[in-house]
Amino acid sequence: MHTLADIEKKIQKKYSESQNVTYQCQRCGMCCYKLYNVVIIPDLERLKRENPELLKHVRIRPNHNNTSLVLYFPKNPDSSCIFLKDKNVCTIHKFRPLVCRLFPTEVNNTCPGLHKGSEKLFTEEKFKKEMHFWREYFRLEVYLRNKNKFEQILALYFEDEEQKKNLRTLRNSMLPTALFNIRSLFP
Repeated sequence: MHTLADIEKKIQKKYSESQNVTYQCQRCGMCCYKLYNVVIIPDLERLKRENPELLKHVRIRPNHNNTSLVLYFPKNPDSSCIFLKDKNVCTIHKFRPLVCRLFPTEVNNTCPGLHKGSEKLFTEEKFKKEMHFWREYFRLEVYLRNKNKFEQILALYFEDEEQKKNLRTLRNSMLPTALFNIRSLFP
């Protein structure tokens, strides 16, 4: 289990070691297959303000190591984002979550846009955005564990009662396992 301080050190190291890496998007759609489409609170706020219809697609699931819960956009059976269409066009590009806006965040991934063009991949601004993402990610994990905070999120961002009911049911069924897995990390 990582703390925010651990993640910040890792990100600082990555940025300092990769100062000269360039990037230019090749419109290959790889990011739309590789990413977990995690939605954080600032994404919910922006979607509610700019395109509330997209909120109906938000789901809840355990995080990558089953120690907490995350909100996300689901994927298609081929692992592509549900918003990726023909010719690798993102149909919500203007409204995409921060995690999508940050891609790529690793130099060792297979993104064909790495080392292309003249735009620096790792800038001070991107570092700040990546840290902002992780702070919000951890904040949302805490909120999803807390019943009152979870209900506030539902009230603020979701209008469809059936979706709220489904999110509640899923949260309540997954939360005990996530909390058990957290405890197992600290013998």
